[in-house]
Amino acid sequence: MSLHIISELIQKPNIAFEKISQNPQYFRLAAIIFSSSILISIFHQVSTLIYSSHGFDALNIAHQIVTFGGIILSHTIMIAIIFHGGKRAKGNFNIKQIFSVLSFCLIPTMIGIALVSTGNLLVSYPESEDGLRPLYAYDFIVSPLILMQVIILPFFIWSMALYIKAIRITDNFSTLQAVILLIFALIGTQLVSVLYSFGTSIPLQLLS
Repeated sequence: MSLHIISELIQKPNIAFEKISQNPQYFRLAAIIFSSSILISIFHQVSTLIYSSHGFDALNIAHQIVTFGGIILSHTIMIAIIFHGGKRAKGNFNIKQIFSVLSFCLIPTMIGIALVSTGNLLVSYPESEDGLRPLYAYDFIVSPLILMQVIILPFFIWSMALYIKAIRITDNFSTLQAVILLIFALIGTQLVSVLYSFGTSIPLQLLS
């Protein structure tokens, strides 16, 4: 059933979201997907540390933990805003249904992050002619940030398209209403992330 619904999500997302929202059995699978997204985020943080060659000192580890915490917070805030926004607009009142459909929307982004993380571990630095340091142009091109932006973009767009379909079907919204609610959720999530980054920057500075 798990592989079938994921395959259907890729081929026929509207039908898949109808089934997910109406069948409470998918809540357990949604929780597994949400937990897997957290594990993939951990994998990405570790691979970034290995790739950047900064090592595992206390400051770098603390920075990655803070970043990881921000990822979990962002996922949670996104679900909360969409749920409460839909509820106020007389949409879906079932938090389990909202959590289930939105967790399935994470699958494309999870694939993109997994690819980036694997690339971090596989790509090696070529040496310059003096044999002492990497070629910095190459280093810039394949840096984690650039890799993330290039590779993750189509997967992020795919996830956003799924979010719109999920909101539209679960809350019985029009496409325009779903887009507006998603934009509102993204803005709210970004604002919370900024506040989170600001609040955690001081403890990190104390460690430096």
